[in-house]
Amino acid sequence: MTKKPFEDLRQGIVALTPSEQRVSKRQMIGIMIQEIDDAMKRGVTLEQIKTYLDGKGFELGLGTLRQYVAEARKTELEAAQQKAMKTAPKSAASTSKGKQPEADAAAKQPRRKKSVSSQQPDATAPGFVQIDDEDL
Repeated sequence: MTKKPFEDLRQGIVALTPSEQRVSKRQMIGIMIQEIDDAMKRGVTLEQIKTYLDGKGFELGLGTLRQYVAEARKTELEAAQQKAMKTAPKSAASTSKGKQPEADAAAKQPRRKKSVSSQQPDATAPGFVQIDDEDL
C-alpha cells in the first residue's frame, strides 16, 4: 500500500465531527423534571404527560414514567441538599477547638435494643391474662 491512502484516512478522521450525544429516556425525564413538576402543579396528570410524550415519539409505560419521575425528584432533592450543606455556615460549637456539640455526639451513639426476654408484660393492660403454673 502506498502512503496516499493513509493520508486520506488521516485527513478524513481529522475532518470528522462528533455526532449528537445520545440521552436515555431516564436522563430525559431528569432533564425535564422541573417542567413536569410545574405542569403537575397546574393540574396536569402524569397520564396526560405520558400521552403527550407518546405522541412525540417518546414512548414509555406509565409505571416507568412514574419511576423515572420519582428518581429524578430524589436526585434533584439530594443535589439541593448537598448544595445547601456546602453553602450553610458552620455553627460555632462544631468549629471551636474541634469539639462537637453534645447533641451531635449523642445522635451518633448506636441505639441499644432492649432484650425481649427482659421485658415484663403489663398486668394492668386490657386483655392481659396471667396463667399460673398451677393452672397448667
